Amino acid sequence: MNKVMNFVKLDFMTIKPYLTLKNLFIVLGVATFLAYSNKSVMAPLSMVIAFITLYMSYPFAVGEQNGIDPLYITLGLDRSTVVLGRYLWAFFMNVIGLILGSIISIALALILDLPIIWSEYVLILLVVLMIFTIVQALQIPLYFKLGYAKAKSVAYLPFLLLSVIVIIAVNAGKSIPFEKLEAVLHFIETNQIVVAGAALLIWTGIMYLSFSFSSRWYKKREF
Repeated sequence: MNKVMNFVKLDFMTIKPYLTLKNLFIVLGVATFLAYSNKSVMAPLSMVIAFITLYMSYPFAVGEQNGIDPLYITLGLDRSTVVLGRYLWAFFMNVIGLILGSIISIALALILDLPIIWSEYVLILLVVLMIFTIVQALQIPLYFKLGYAKAKSVAYLPFLLLSVIVIIAVNAGKSIPFEKLEAVLHFIETNQIVVAGAALLIWTGIMYLSFSFSSRWYKKREF
């Protein structure tokens, strides 16, 4: 486990040069614009977590550009340690994004006098986090299989797929009779534990498959 945690520290060192005040000001500026224009604190929260998702590719890019992957083998790090360490690093990055996004969105709510309904805020926060971690779960195996240079052209397809799903869902929602939508919402409201459990089960399955494919493909990859 010490090797895994040391690997996580190494990944944080990899992105350290990119954690600049300039990037922080860009995030704050865009978050403020989104909060003001949408009159909502959820838009900046989503933006921060999306920004964190972009950072997920940095260790893969730096590692490939500097030939670090063969160095891992030289240092005695087996490939399963690299994969586990990278997923743990992604987990810690999401926690940081969640905390940072919450601080920024709540601060903007106070400054811009935007309403916060805490029950809805927590629910949407969890949904946003779940969506972006699923996007990451689709991206990471591609980086392990193909490397950053080959995978970067297809790694953003999950974002495109997500946009398509949202558009289809919105259009489908408009064509569904209000009574049926109301029935679905009533079912969700009265069966919150079942719905949350099913969502968690699906999310866990996706994470497991993502980790399994990453481990399998990275073990077969040649450097």
